[in-house]
Amino acid sequence: MSPRVAVRAYHCVARYGYAWVCLDEPLAPIIDADEEHDPTYRRIPQFYEVWNTSAFRLMENSFDNAHFAFVHKGTFGQLNQPLPEKYEITETDYGFEAETLITVANPPVQHRISGTTEPTTKRHMRNKWYMPFCRKLDIEYPSGLRHIIFNSATPIDDSHIMVVQWLYRNDSEADCPAKELVLKNFNDAIDMVVATLEKQSEADWTTTYSSKGLEDAGDRFTAVLRCAAHVSQHVGQIIYLCKEMARQSEHVP
Repeated sequence: MSPRVAVRAYHCVARYGYAWVCLDEPLAPIIDADEEHDPTYRRIPQFYEVWNTSAFRLMENSFDNAHFAFVHKGTFGQLNQPLPEKYEITETDYGFEAETLITVANPPVQHRISGTTEPTTKRHMRNKWYMPFCRKLDIEYPSGLRHIIFNSATPIDDSHIMVVQWLYRNDSEADCPAKELVLKNFNDAIDMVVATLEKQSEADWTTTYSSKGLEDAGDRFTAVLRCAAHVSQHVGQIIYLCKEMARQSEHVP
C-alpha cells in the first residue's frame, strides 16, 4: 500500500458524556466543570439537537434577563415585574462573568426544581461566557440548592447550530428525578403548542405564514403540520436520554 494512503486524524476528547472534536489546532481547552469531579453533584444530560439560529444569537440570549417576565411567564417569569435586574460584569481571559440576583415566581411545577414551596424565591445567577460559543449558568437558591447548566454550540452554517446542554445539581434523584428535569421543557413546549392550536379559528389555518426556517410554508396549517412532524425528533432525543441515564446509573456505586 502506498505510504501516501492515510486517514486524516483530528483532536478528540471524551468529556461529560460527549465526544469533543477539533478540526484544527485548539485555541482554548474544553470547559472545565469542577462539578464533574465533586461527589455531591450529579450530571444530567438534557439535549443534543439542531437549532435554527446562529451561535452568537444563542450566546446573546443566554445573558438576556429582560425576557424572563414574558417568555417564561408560565414558569418562573413575573409579568408584573418586567424590569430586568442589573448584571455585574467582570471581563476574564476566556470571556466574561455576569452575576445578578433576581426574584422569580415559584409555581407548584417548579417546587422540586427550586427546593421550596414558597410562591416566589430568589435566584443567585452566576453566568459565564467562554469564547466563542460556550456558557455556564450557575443558579443558586436560598436553600443552597445549585442548578448548574452548561451549553455549547457548534455552527453548522450561518443559521443552524448543533447545541448540547447538560446539567449538574447538588441534590438526589429522590429529591428531584432526572426524568422530571429532562421532560419539563418538553412538556412546557407541548402545553404552549396546544394552547396556541386551541385559539385558532377555521379561517386562521389558511392565513399566509412565513418565519425563519419556514419561509416556504405558505400557510399556518402547513407550518403547524411540519412542526408536529418535527416533534418526533424530540421524542427520539428523550428516548436516548432515558437510556443514557439508565446506563450511567448502572455504574453508580
